[in-house]
This record gives sequence, C-alpha cells and structure tokens, in this order.
Amino acid sequence: QIQLSGVPLILTGGGLESTYIFEQMHFHWPAEHTIDGRRDPLELHLVHFNKRFANVSEALAYRDGIVVVAVLFK
Repeated sequence: QIQLSGVPLILTGGGLESTYIFEQMHFHWPAEHTIDGRRDPLELHLVHFNKRFANVSEALAYRDGIVVVAVLFK
C-alpha cells in the first residue's frame, strides 16, 4: 500500500457525478477480478473518495462515497 500527501490528485468525468480525491493505491496478486474467466497475475486498485466527505472513513457510509479504479496487469 502506498499513500501520497501534498497536492490532491482528482478524478472526474467518465460518468461520475461527483469529484473524487485520490486516497491510496494497493495491489492484489493474483488479481481479484477475472475477464472471460481469466485471472491476471496482478491488479492495481486506485482508491478515491468523494470530495463532499472529510475522509475515506466518512465516505464509506455512502453509495457514492468511494470510487476504485482497477488496473489489470498480464
């Protein structure tokens, strides 16, 4: 798990109705998700929380509180 501090990284658009602030990233190996039954060896999760909330802990209580972008690696 890696956490960044300083200027916030922002996620918007792409069908999102709110603005989300990057909180942290972490890896899963093997990947948690599959495509067509295939599980890749590595998956990256980029975790963001809705800027309406003070932090991830508060945002977790709401349906639109958290956005996780998953990236699969072959």
